[in-house]
Amino acid sequence: MADELKDFLADLNDLSKPTDVWAQTTRFFENMGLDRIICADLNHGKVDILTNFPQYWLDHYIDQKYELIDPFFTHCCNEYVSVKMGIDYIDRYEYLSTAQRKLIQEASEAGSYAGFSVTFKPMSKKGAGGWILSSSLGKTEVEKIAREHKKTLALASLFAREALVKTQNIVNSNAKLSPRETECLLWLVHGLRTKEIAYQIGIRPVTVELHLNNAKQKLGARTREQAVAKALTLQLIEP
Repeated sequence: MADELKDFLADLNDLSKPTDVWAQTTRFFENMGLDRIICADLNHGKVDILTNFPQYWLDHYIDQKYELIDPFFTHCCNEYVSVKMGIDYIDRYEYLSTAQRKLIQEASEAGSYAGFSVTFKPMSKKGAGGWILSSSLGKTEVEKIAREHKKTLALASLFAREALVKTQNIVNSNAKLSPRETECLLWLVHGLRTKEIAYQIGIRPVTVELHLNNAKQKLGARTREQAVAKALTLQLIEP
């Protein structure tokens, strides 16, 4: 496994885009049997999530504002010690609220049954962050993977996080939105949907989608919400 980790780190060093880093990282974990991955960073109440969960799950997570009650942030990120997670372990955590149990149940319906956390930013007033390395295989197989490769997986996740931050900083420094991309993002801030944005600025909905997709690519964002958050952070748009 040492050789696989060395190859993975060498591959990361050759990449310049966060999307490529993410693709390489998910392939590495999937080859280890961990096919449900989340990298989440909660910063001053705003969450930035990378995941290979289905898009409908991520959209629902953001819509429900689950980051406010997610036990990953409130419990798993309290320290650097890894915590077992998922529906297969839910009975051992009696302190979980009904809403938190619902979140874990919904994650299992999206294919995440058992996994463990890797913290890169312990909980503080500013927020928390880390990885959820989970699988559709169940806890027996996940515990075997953890026993044999946990140190390697923890190192891989931390180096991947560094590569994501590094490449995102490069993207941020080069990001320049067109007037139309900026306008479409601004209307998103005000709560408008694609057809409503198209009506407001007098273009077709498909053209709005094109501008928003271009903005996401320039900002290294996977969702509209991430694109808006990054554009606001970089002061590329003002609400």
